[in-house]
Amino acid sequence: TTLASLVAWPLDARDNAARYLTLSRGASVLLRLLRQWPANLFDANKVAVGASATLARVEAGMSEASPVDAWPEFDMPIDANGVMDDGESLPESERTLKLESARLLREGLAELSLLGGKRAEALAHYLRLRRPGVFEFVERHGLHGLVLVGNIRALYACESAAAASASVASVDGMQPGHRPRADAKVTVSVSSTGPESPASALLASDAGATAVPPETVGVELVGTDAFRALQDSASRLIVPDTKGSRCLLAYLDHLVVLQPSSAGKLATAHVRLASALAPHRLLSLLRSSQSYPLEVALAE
Repeated sequence: TTLASLVAWPLDARDNAARYLTLSRGASVLLRLLRQWPANLFDANKVAVGASATLARVEAGMSEASPVDAWPEFDMPIDANGVMDDGESLPESERTLKLESARLLREGLAELSLLGGKRAEALAHYLRLRRPGVFEFVERHGLHGLVLVGNIRALYACESAAAASASVASVDGMQPGHRPRADAKVTVSVSSTGPESPASALLASDAGATAVPPETVGVELVGTDAFRALQDSASRLIVPDTKGSRCLLAYLDHLVVLQPSSAGKLATAHVRLASALAPHRLLSLLRSSQSYPLEVALAE
């Protein structure tokens, strides 16, 4: 109960800025105590219920749409990704405090999930936090396949975070009491097609009934309509240069190396994406398999 009170909604705050400041301070203390106290000194489930309720109130004004819509930078032109608007017209100080309190609350929920042995739940929080160490976390705990459905964009957002902050190193992955390693990654040689991508390697390396279907990856990255158009050789599609399109190309580049039979099913989409976004690699791609339609490449 004492720990839960640290992240209770501050009813007596004089304004939202003070409320978010109180929350961020309380969540920061909670995180420190979770990492220092023995787990038998508190009821992790009760603390998690309180923290979840407060986080829901903090994020009430934020965009919490479906997984495909929850990462708007994937649908924006590459050159516009640095000027996104989150839709909130809050004073800068209040907005900063709100985002920080939400981040700390989610950090605390991830720690509580780990303490309760709920690794898939912890992974969901780490993905939302764009933690670079998710790849090592997934490998360590075997959280492959269908557990990633609905989180494909989040996985690639973590990859971007790792690339942008590779110097933010920490020790021992995501165990309670530690920050995740920023240099954790999954690698695979795709020199004949495209650059390495930890998220793509992770998704493309899975096989069998528990693997994320390639069609699911495509739909989550670019949306249902765009993916359907990419697959339809008769459609006259101008491939947009978005993060979602580039991530899908990277995934297909890995899939053709790791799961060639599965990659053949998305050959039309692969050729279209390569033609629009990496034309210098199109010839080697067409030569790699008879599954790749030359007529689509010529039409592009």
